[in-house]
Amino acid sequence: IGVVHTGGVYMLLYNALPKLSTPLAAVLLFFYPATAIVVDAIVYGHRLGLAQYGGVGCILIASLGVTLKWGVRRHLSVSAT
Repeated sequence: IGVVHTGGVYMLLYNALPKLSTPLAAVLLFFYPATAIVVDAIVYGHRLGLAQYGGVGCILIASLGVTLKWGVRRHLSVSAT
């Protein structure tokens, strides 16, 4: 079952990557392992450690940052010399 589901996800994901922007592809590739950790905790009752909670939180915050375009904006200055 794992081979079929994982294979199906990889086929869909890697066929879609060329059509996605780089930031969106990065968000999806990092979100996939975080989802696996959360599903493992819910389905199998696995207790997450502090590092896992922190990692999933960092992934979610980074995903929001990329999606909402947070960050430092750099402006090009043109000098009239």
